[in-house]
Amino acid sequence: MDVLKIVQKYVEDTGSTWYFPDKNNYLFEKGVERGVLAKRSIKGKVGYTTPKIAKQEERIAKFAVARMITPVKQIPEQKLNMLIDLYEAQEGIKLDEWQREAARVASNSSTFVLTGGPGTGKTCVLKCIRFCLMHTGVKDIQFCAPTGKASRRITESVGVPACTVAKAFRLVDEDAIPRKITNEAIVVDEISMLDTNTAHALFTATPITTRMILVGDVEQLPSVGCGSILRDLIDSEVIPYTKLEKTFRQASESGLFANIEQVKKGLHAGFVERDDFKVFSANTTEDSKKIMVDEFLSAVETYGIDNVVCLTPFRRKGEACAIKLNNELQEILNPKSDSNKGISYTTIEEDGFKYRQTLRVGDPVMQLVNATKVANGDVGRVSKVDIPNLIVYVQFIDCEVRYSAKDLGQLALAYAMSVHKSQGSEYACVITSAIESDFDMLSRNTIYTAITRAKKECRVITGGDVAKRACEREVGYERKTGLTQAMQHEYKKYKMLSALL
Repeated sequence: MDVLKIVQKYVEDTGSTWYFPDKNNYLFEKGVERGVLAKRSIKGKVGYTTPKIAKQEERIAKFAVARMITPVKQIPEQKLNMLIDLYEAQEGIKLDEWQREAARVASNSSTFVLTGGPGTGKTCVLKCIRFCLMHTGVKDIQFCAPTGKASRRITESVGVPACTVAKAFRLVDEDAIPRKITNEAIVVDEISMLDTNTAHALFTATPITTRMILVGDVEQLPSVGCGSILRDLIDSEVIPYTKLEKTFRQASESGLFANIEQVKKGLHAGFVERDDFKVFSANTTEDSKKIMVDEFLSAVETYGIDNVVCLTPFRRKGEACAIKLNNELQEILNPKSDSNKGISYTTIEEDGFKYRQTLRVGDPVMQLVNATKVANGDVGRVSKVDIPNLIVYVQFIDCEVRYSAKDLGQLALAYAMSVHKSQGSEYACVITSAIESDFDMLSRNTIYTAITRAKKECRVITGGDVAKRACEREVGYERKTGLTQAMQHEYKKYKMLSALL
């Protein structure tokens, strides 16, 4: 029995960072003795993980606590209140009590977490925090997010330059040594998407004197990689945080926001249908696929192809998976012609899964890995194909990228995508599914993440009580991680040392 492979597979399959075996513990103990596994007691149970993950959680905890005990220059409360008043007058808005408190605490903290759902005013608070810091001498602020899409949303909403976390810290791959930043403050949005490896880079390469403001929505899906960083930071109760819960967009008028609230509560009353939220019935993947295709085509007529997406729980399983939807939508919207033949190739994934894909001029495509000019999750359009030389050119929002034959596996058609891949993005209209055959991949977080990608309208294909049953389970709490305990342990050590001194 290869205990290391068992642990690695469990981490990859579940997103947990620790494995708790029901039997054969002596074999895992031997793995610890050989140095291929690390061991820790978490909540009274003995768990095992790789030495790398164990060290990363320990270092995140140490650096996070070190940040908490390192004071930053304080802004007098009276001055902060005056600056917040000035910001309100400049923007023509009125912050509520929790938003004002978030701005005050963030401005005077070495590390701060701001969380809340759509419409709760996170962006408004973030702009206020920036205003307060800029007017008290903290001007060098780095804004970033896990994906290119999310970083561009910062630029659009806050009005400041932003980049990906990978670019800010030069994380070209999982084993890259992060570049240390020198900014006075760093703001990281969409931190629910950060996995343990990226969070380790963030905390270890950010000086403890740099103010760190972390923003995210704890209700969204956790990261693709292992860990539950946002939830663990909050649960540790070591780092100050504010959860914004008041929704400023009227659920009484918007079916979209009424249903966001319904999903957060468990969807007990079912979906509310209004002009901006439509529900279609389907029980099979074939029926679901047909409705999704029809509704995609209908929505494109209203919103344009760049503003509509199909979001599916599965990328490659079932008739209504992202790969099959992409192929069908491409054949309808951008079919092969004498003038637009495109380049066809086979992608072979790490587990041996193969699929055939054709790229033609005009196709929307998604970048699947971090690269020099673009980040994992960035969406662009095929601008040119050089068929004889098997070269594809893709125009992204701020650059054109050339892909040779060996690089084509980095691209996937993006008429449809998995819910996980959609994180950090927004579309005017989202078409998504929640049917029985999707159930293994469904949860409250999946449905919440899918419908919150929609800015104007959402169309859901579901059947029976599938969505309701899915909303009874939350993914983040199922992950077994050790960061919360590690942070509490580090903070306890600091408190004991302080008492002795």
